[in-house]
Amino acid sequence: MRLYVRQNPNSKWFSTIKTQLYVYNWSGRDSTKWFNRFLRKIGDAPVIYNESDAIRSQEEIAKAVQNLGYMGASVKRTTKTKKKKLKLFYEITSGKPYIVRTLKYDISDKKIAEYLRNDSTQSMLREGMLFDVNVLDAERQRITDYLLCNGYYKFNKDYITYTADTARNTHQVDLTLHLLPYKTYVGDTPKEHFQYKINKINFITDYDVLQSSALSSIEINDSLHYNGFPIYYKDKLYLRPKVLVDNLRFASGDLYDERNVQKTYTYFGRLSALKYTNIRFFETQNGDSTQLNCYVMLTKSKHKSISFELEGTNSAGDLGAAASVSFQHRNLFRGSETFMVKFRGAYEAISGLQPGYKNHNYTEYGVETSINFPNFLFPFLTSDFKRRIKATTEFGLQYNYQLRPEFSRTIASASWSYKWMQKQKIQHRIDLLDISYLYLPWISSQFQEDYINKDKDNYILKYNYENRLIVRMGYNYSYNSAGGALVNNTITTNSYSIRAGFESAGNILYGISKMINMRKNKDVAGHIEWGRMLKKLNPYTIKKGLRYFKHYGPKEFWIRLHERFEPEEVPYGPWYEAYIPDEAELEKQRHHRFSSAPLISVAVPAYRTPETFLRQMIDSLLAQTYGNWELCIANGSPDDEQMKQVLAEYTQRDSRIRVQELKENLGIAGNTNAALAMTEGEFSGILDHDDLLAPNALYEIALAL
Repeated sequence: MRLYVRQNPNSKWFSTIKTQLYVYNWSGRDSTKWFNRFLRKIGDAPVIYNESDAIRSQEEIAKAVQNLGYMGASVKRTTKTKKKKLKLFYEITSGKPYIVRTLKYDISDKKIAEYLRNDSTQSMLREGMLFDVNVLDAERQRITDYLLCNGYYKFNKDYITYTADTARNTHQVDLTLHLLPYKTYVGDTPKEHFQYKINKINFITDYDVLQSSALSSIEINDSLHYNGFPIYYKDKLYLRPKVLVDNLRFASGDLYDERNVQKTYTYFGRLSALKYTNIRFFETQNGDSTQLNCYVMLTKSKHKSISFELEGTNSAGDLGAAASVSFQHRNLFRGSETFMVKFRGAYEAISGLQPGYKNHNYTEYGVETSINFPNFLFPFLTSDFKRRIKATTEFGLQYNYQLRPEFSRTIASASWSYKWMQKQKIQHRIDLLDISYLYLPWISSQFQEDYINKDKDNYILKYNYENRLIVRMGYNYSYNSAGGALVNNTITTNSYSIRAGFESAGNILYGISKMINMRKNKDVAGHIEWGRMLKKLNPYTIKKGLRYFKHYGPKEFWIRLHERFEPEEVPYGPWYEAYIPDEAELEKQRHHRFSSAPLISVAVPAYRTPETFLRQMIDSLLAQTYGNWELCIANGSPDDEQMKQVLAEYTQRDSRIRVQELKENLGIAGNTNAALAMTEGEFSGILDHDDLLAPNALYEIALAL
């Protein structure tokens, strides 16, 4: 009901402190002083109780409740005062709601009646519903929008009225929807509503909003025809005819559809070469049918612009300045392509450096350029798909040179990306290709000694000061629930946003390097040895990998790939093959007697483990040559009966295997903690539910203790 209250109290910070009111009260009475005027401007003046506003609020609240179907509702207003503060209360008595008993339609226009009959499932009106005036009005607007999308160009919701008959003391309403016939003027003979088709479509490219109030006043010097579309212009046609036609979302012979008209506005609004778009329809008689001539009137924007920026910097006492100048052309190839080039320079005087550095200044020069196309530039795509997706294509180049006392650095990059909106709420961005090259031609020996070489084990630090080429691909998804639901630039309801992205770097270069047989730098860590991973691929590992990805998600899957297949100083596979014990050695280990044989606990968090993987994991424990172990499994799959049967089978087979059936899945962390809580051994370790242990794994651990 706050929507109908005309007076609200002063705003509060954190719902408790009236900060803005306090700021206003700090201002003195003298309004000639600038400081007092400033405080009053940023503050919030006290809200003084207004009796007339309170009465108006009371009336509007009562009306709003009555419109909801409580036609006998009343509102009582009371006040409580304490010192100089007043509390205002509105007490609402709703009474019994009115219910729609019967629903009838009075539509004499047979064609419209057929349309509404076919669309009856979308109607908001139902027998038994509350007699809600807001719903009735929404249904009027829904029918109007529906008819406007089916050729009824001149239809509006004033042609729809209601009759509501109430039976005394029953709180029931007999509702009738009336669709009035078409009348040009009040005294005209009623007739059926006209259904319009689009006849001729014309383009006028030099429409002046401020000067041209009628078609006859538009200045036209020349014209041309393109695929049957007349195009009129003043001096020079600044857009290619194909661009105009491709952004049109209706054609001659189509029924008038308001949705396609709005789509056309949206498509032309994406063209930076245009300032305004105005689409007008004029009724014309073509034989026995009434049709619409369309005029798409476009206003040219300022295509070229230059901007200049100047900024000052203060970084820990070091003063500097930067300046940039940019040029923008919004119609480079007569297709509303936006071209931009920007030059930037910066200077900073650096103090406090130790002796040994070449200079004491920081200088930076940079240039960046980009060109944006208002369509989806990609081979093998149909024209219809390109128009439907409404994507923009952007190519960019950047170059930056930095000269510091410590080093000089050059950064160059090139990018190719796509961006498009979906239903005003979803935004997609694809970085198809992003190439960056970092080159350090010179590094101060003093900086090298004092900073880079100081911590020899800090590989990340060293990596930041090495020449490198990075090829990146990425995708970003953004969702905003508010979308275009704005009133006076304010979101009318609570909203939320979701952002997600995927990025990959290095894999493209790896593929190229394999194709040209390029040798890989063996000192680079943190990458995946794709060749070794490919050798491991088989139906079993693929199935296992897909299950892991589905269960743990992409992040943990990527971490596991790095753990399993990143370059190794001593590769585990060849090492294990060289030192794997034969059966005689394993048998010898089984009979080995330890002077101190500690109990080793193996904790396993399990969740929906496939039977094959589960059995293989447990069997690998049973095959251990060291016997003093316990297997503690926390099963977070209470509804997986197959898992329960397998685990029960093994617990009956071997007393060293213990299982705790959790009431619910606690996640990887919670399930792991539950498994660790079961352990009783002197030493404990964690094993994934789908991993395997070599038969001598625990023996080697016990031998090393």
